[in-house]
Amino acid sequence: MEKENISEKDQAALIDEYLSVVNEIRKRKKKITLQERKEYLKKLLTPLLKLSDPYYELDSTYDFINEDIRIGEEIDIDQLIYDKKKYRIELDPLNDKAFHPDRSNICIHEDFRKYHAEREKKDKARLAYIEQLEREGAKVPGSLRCPPPPNLDGGMTSIRELYEKWLPSLTPELITSKDLLNQILVCFTIKRALNGDKNAIDKLYALYEDTAIGTAVKLAKARKLLHYVEDIKQESKILLRQIISGLGPKEIVDSLINNKPVPLSVEMFYFWYYSEYIPEELNKILNIPPEDRLGSRPWWHPRRPGEPAKITNFPLEMLDGLEISVRLNVYSPIRHDTFFTKKIRTMKFNNYSFRPNKKTNLTTWLFGTKNNPMQGKFPQLLSDTVLDRLAKTHKEYLHHFMDEGIENEGQNVHEMRVKIQLKSQRSGNIPTHSPLPCRDKGYRCPKCTVGFTSFILYKDRKKVNTLECPSCGHTFHA
Repeated sequence: MEKENISEKDQAALIDEYLSVVNEIRKRKKKITLQERKEYLKKLLTPLLKLSDPYYELDSTYDFINEDIRIGEEIDIDQLIYDKKKYRIELDPLNDKAFHPDRSNICIHEDFRKYHAEREKKDKARLAYIEQLEREGAKVPGSLRCPPPPNLDGGMTSIRELYEKWLPSLTPELITSKDLLNQILVCFTIKRALNGDKNAIDKLYALYEDTAIGTAVKLAKARKLLHYVEDIKQESKILLRQIISGLGPKEIVDSLINNKPVPLSVEMFYFWYYSEYIPEELNKILNIPPEDRLGSRPWWHPRRPGEPAKITNFPLEMLDGLEISVRLNVYSPIRHDTFFTKKIRTMKFNNYSFRPNKKTNLTTWLFGTKNNPMQGKFPQLLSDTVLDRLAKTHKEYLHHFMDEGIENEGQNVHEMRVKIQLKSQRSGNIPTHSPLPCRDKGYRCPKCTVGFTSFILYKDRKKVNTLECPSCGHTFHA
């Protein structure tokens, strides 16, 4: 259901539903647990989601980060080569400290000359055709005698237009290029990826995919996790794409509402933002007297002394206000310049994604230097998330290996079955018709009812989800 299809009465009812949750939170005296916070977030955001548009552009991108290229912050023009023999680029006419993707004209001299040579050729052909018609005594159309005036920007282009032609030729060498125009286009490509441009995301991912996989394999080998190497490769691909594109607004909001994994700092920010900050902002906008502020009681009609309070809907006349609409839109906080604190750290959305800056380039930021690759964000994130988790799991598996080790020692090593500590203890409390979980023992055999912990069957280095009873030898699926 889109916002424009919701009546004003229903919009007000949805806002009232949101405000009632705010009041419920403020009336609580006990500390809110992590699980309660997740549930309250769902209640806070669900009614507002029906009022929210994700601000997608016509090209299906989301304006997460401004696409103008800021001089002195994102590029250092003093350290770059401005090849004026090949091109000329203008500053943003509205901001002399930036290059704007649409307002900054670019003149590629070779293309400019070709454009005007082609135009001159067409003009000569037009005049020759007019002379021919006059010699033949034919009527000359007015459109031939008075052609459209020449385009003042003829032969010029913009950053956005040039980017479309330039992107397929992007290489790792151009990422680190010292040419001014190339660096402007690289910055623009990175920003387009953060705004959800699929072409930019796919191109940057393709440039770094092999490097990411190679880095992942080296780290797996260093941490003795090569038996998980295929899983690690897949995780590294997912991680690389997520670093390049960041989490989109729909992904973030969907994760918050449906209890899917999301950075804890984002969850805490959203809870504070919609349970404390936005209600106070609404109070300021609507000029509600202090005694009627949200948290003391819901929206009320003014009343005479002794008259009972009367609850009203959210004021309908305020629904058209742009400020109200922006405040209540659950996607509006998701911007590159939204900062929030977590203890002593300052956080921001997509904190793990690269923002163009004059100090470093995307390649070095991702994979570090040749002498110190662990300075790169990619190996750090891969190690802190995927590899740490697998190392912990591997340690738990090793802890449960039986003293007898590997059976069927003469068979192919890829077909060996590695048993995990099996606990045999009969019990008749659990039905035997299915492999139900058994407390403290993992599983119970559906045939002989023996309880035992699971073991992993490895075949061709892949984990097979099969269990075997240590008592009767019966095999079944978990």
